[in-house]
Amino acid sequence: LNCVIPPNAKVILVGANGAGKSTLLRILTGVIYLGLEHDEFDINGNATPHDQANGVAYLGGVWKRRRTGFEGIEPFSMDIAARDMMKKWQAENLERRDELVRVLGINLDWRMHECSDGQRKKVRIMLKLLRPFRLCVIDEFAADLDIFSRKRFFDYLTRECAARGASVVYATHIFDQADVWATHVAFM
Repeated sequence: LNCVIPPNAKVILVGANGAGKSTLLRILTGVIYLGLEHDEFDINGNATPHDQANGVAYLGGVWKRRRTGFEGIEPFSMDIAARDMMKKWQAENLERRDELVRVLGINLDWRMHECSDGQRKKVRIMLKLLRPFRLCVIDEFAADLDIFSRKRFFDYLTRECAARGASVVYATHIFDQADVWATHVAFM
């Protein structure tokens, strides 16, 4: 794979289920480590895979509550208010936090153990985007956001890209108007 994602790019990564979109995104974000034999690996100017997460926001993984016989501590299921999660990052990025709260329609007094899956997802998105990013990698999550939040969120990402030269890679198997938003489309 050889690709260049320019500043201010909004890339839609499209492919059928099982095409490898999520695997590629996990490699891009350092969740999957390729090993040092991949010496031409370069993400955000970081030539070593273990440094690639610098400046990268990854919105992916399991979003819904897991209901299993045994479960470890899951912060998003605890009796904690949204405002009390990652307090240091929130305090360091109040302006960004407040904008994300507005964009996503979050109430900072929400108690995580009482939230719906959709509300919990919005809080996770806010926390993941508190710090400014150079690259935001999104693995098929916007379909679960309500239509108003999704529109405001795509508008927010557009502003982030334009203001800071950041880029977004959004993987999906359903366009759902995202192709109108994108500056580039990649097929797998």
